Amino acid sequence: MYRLVTVFALSMLAACATDGGPRLERFNTIEIGGLSDFTAYDKVHLVPSVASENVMAQTEIRFVNSLRGANQDDQPLDEADIRRKLADYDDALKGVLGDKVTLVDQPGPGVLTIRPTVTALEANRPDLTRAGRAYPGFTRVLAVGEAASSFAFSVDGEEIGTLADASNDRVLNDRGFLPLGVWETADRYFNQSASNLGSLF
Repeated sequence: MYRLVTVFALSMLAACATDGGPRLERFNTIEIGGLSDFTAYDKVHLVPSVASENVMAQTEIRFVNSLRGANQDDQPLDEADIRRKLADYDDALKGVLGDKVTLVDQPGPGVLTIRPTVTALEANRPDLTRAGRAYPGFTRVLAVGEAASSFAFSVDGEEIGTLADASNDRVLNDRGFLPLGVWETADRYFNQSASNLGSLF
C-alpha cells in the first residue's frame, strides 16, 4: 500500500524513535494534521465500526454467484457475516482501549472521537486459483483471507487526522493440511489493529 506521510507526521515518527512515544510507524497510511499527542486524551468516544462500500459490495457477489455459479476470484459475504465481524472488531478495540483510556458513550469537549471503518474483509477459503497466481507452478490449495481498516479522528467536531493499516498475513496455511479458521486472517488482524491503536495512548 502506498505510504502517505505528512511533514508533521514525519516529525512525530522521529520523536517516537527517541522518546518511546506513539507508534505511528505501525500504520501503513498516516495523514495527521492537528493531532499532536494521543496521550493527551484520557477520554475517547469509540464509534461503532462500519464497513466500507467496497466491503458491502461483496454481499452482491453472493447473489450473482448463486445465479451463475461461483467464481473463485470472488469472495462473497452476506450482511450477517459483516455484522458479526464488525462486532468482533469493536470488541477487540474496546478491550485494548479500555485499558488505556476512559471510553465514553458520546463526544464532548476535549473528547477524542475515533471512527473505525473496515475497508477490506475476506474469509479464509481454499483457493487454488490464487495459489497459482501467487506462486507459479504451485499446486497446493492456500487458505486466503484479507482484512484492513482505517481510523478517522476528531475532537470537538473537527476532523484532525486518519490512520490506516492492513493485514500482513493474507495467505496462510500454505501446507494445505493444518486446521485453519474461516476468519483466521480477519481475527488476527483485528487483534493486531487494536494493539496498534492502543499503542498510541
